[in-house]
Amino acid sequence: MPKDIRQDLLKWLRRTGYPFQLQAGKALQAAGWHVNYSRWYRDPNEGKQREIDLHALTGAVSLGQASLFLSLCIECKTSTSPWVGLLSRRDGAGRSFLASAPGLMTRRFAHAAELLEIDLPKLLPAGIPYADSIVAGFIDDSEDPGPEKSTKRKVKPNTDPTSPHSALLQTVSAASALDDQLFNTAMEVRPETANATIVLPLLLFSGRLFAYGVDDQLRDDLTEVDALLVSVPTDNDDDSTLVGVVTEQAGAAIWKSMYTAAHDFCVAAPPFARRIADALTLTEKQMAKQL
Repeated sequence: MPKDIRQDLLKWLRRTGYPFQLQAGKALQAAGWHVNYSRWYRDPNEGKQREIDLHALTGAVSLGQASLFLSLCIECKTSTSPWVGLLSRRDGAGRSFLASAPGLMTRRFAHAAELLEIDLPKLLPAGIPYADSIVAGFIDDSEDPGPEKSTKRKVKPNTDPTSPHSALLQTVSAASALDDQLFNTAMEVRPETANATIVLPLLLFSGRLFAYGVDDQLRDDLTEVDALLVSVPTDNDDDSTLVGVVTEQAGAAIWKSMYTAAHDFCVAAPPFARRIADALTLTEKQMAKQL
């Protein structure tokens, strides 16, 4: 009889990110989102096929007339090391999570909605700090005088300082690629159907998240947080995209409110669907004149 290896497999699986990804997807579905697991996309920079952990979406469809959606490209990351957002200021100087999206269709959809006086959905809680970058931190035990402690710095596993940045870049790349793919679909079905989608990058983090800056007196200001909006360099109008970084606990608490805000926005938009779809090929100046 073959050896029962299920317990060994479970131990291995629990060391990977697969359980976290599946659990997050189930929580999103329970909140109302439609979820695609391991969604494939073509990397726009390298032309290679890659996958994003979760693609969550909601929308409103009027058969044969209009289809409007809002979706989240979610990369799931686990780290035993804390992640630290580096802040030069805590507010985003008026920047918008939606308006700074990496994809052109999303930015034009959001701008058209504002011109048409459709309230953009408030997807993330107010007061989230804005970080210029994010790094993986470490725990320093060098000052512990205990005899059993080493005098050398002890670095937790997975402390490569580029790993958070790589995760952010992958999330942005996926959102940009899916935006481009869905834009092409929107162009293919027009003018018979008005189609548009908002695609936003989100990183779901299982670990401890901190925000660090200095106050007006140049004193350290280090706070544990549930979420950050992190700036990632891109080639959009702002030269950067804001990526939402949300802890596992915070995500579980806000998936429902995010779904409600996104769904209500999509349901309110169909009367304007034709003008929104037309705006996807217009510049902001052209939209101001034609919408």
